[in-house]
Amino acid sequence: MEKKRNIVWLILGLILQTGFANTPQDTNLENDVSKNIEIVTDYYAAVNEGNWDKVGTLLSTEATLYEAEYLPFESTYIGIDQWKEFFTTFYGLFENPEAADIKMWETEPGSVIVYMVLKAKSRETSKEINMPIMEVFTLKDDKIIEMWPYYFDTAKILEAIGHFNTSDPKIRAYGQEAFAKLSNGWVTGDYKPFTDMLAEDATYQFPAGSFRGNIKGKENLIQLYEGMNQFMQGNQIIVTKLLNITTNEDTVVYEFEDKVDFSESVKYTNKIIFSFSFNEEGKIYRYAEYIGDISPTFMNVFAEGNLPKKD
Repeated sequence: MEKKRNIVWLILGLILQTGFANTPQDTNLENDVSKNIEIVTDYYAAVNEGNWDKVGTLLSTEATLYEAEYLPFESTYIGIDQWKEFFTTFYGLFENPEAADIKMWETEPGSVIVYMVLKAKSRETSKEINMPIMEVFTLKDDKIIEMWPYYFDTAKILEAIGHFNTSDPKIRAYGQEAFAKLSNGWVTGDYKPFTDMLAEDATYQFPAGSFRGNIKGKENLIQLYEGMNQFMQGNQIIVTKLLNITTNEDTVVYEFEDKVDFSESVKYTNKIIFSFSFNEEGKIYRYAEYIGDISPTFMNVFAEGNLPKKD
């Protein structure tokens, strides 16, 4: 908290000293200062292009992104994979986000402050946001090691999204952690971070095929994911779009689209709903999956276990 207060005073002092009219060229920066601003500029360009390999070269291994409390994407994101998770979530909520009137300053070696106007439209409500934000970067050894965003009005973001229940941020945080760890398992095959979140008596409900019904008990669910790795044979389930998140007193529901590219000629896509319910210790005691399209491809692959042959 003390660090956040210091950064806020740093921003206010910068505004009072320089105003918003300055550009990086106006500040007569030294070579090392200019290099840090160049790195941040390259970072924004790579994010805009969706070039995550490039973004990864600009971040330190433990680069940390701190997102604001009470927003649907609030969390601490560490490393390139988790930074990418944040942007996947954000782009799932807003279409055509853009940053206008970008201005940058380096107030001291290794600290770059960026002012911009964020413009975007909610995919759910079509409401638009148009607000100033500040993003504060810390760099070391030519790498970004952390970033703190400061939104002018977080309530406007929540209003634009419309459908979020903000009454229990703790439950929403549990849900975000669970979804991030499960979806990461679909890509990496490492489900342990997710299964560590399961209560001993957790149950999982699946709608079709040989897994239809409730699977009960943490140990049985661990075996389920071990079997899933063998079943998928290296094919990855990719979340392509986050459509909706809702919460109540103990449950978080994610609606999203996913895909599996089994081969050039066989590609699977679907719309999925996952519901996670948490106990007082933050462990998942029940979760359920709902499939938008029980198609022949789905039944043949996921229900009957017949993976297409690779081309």
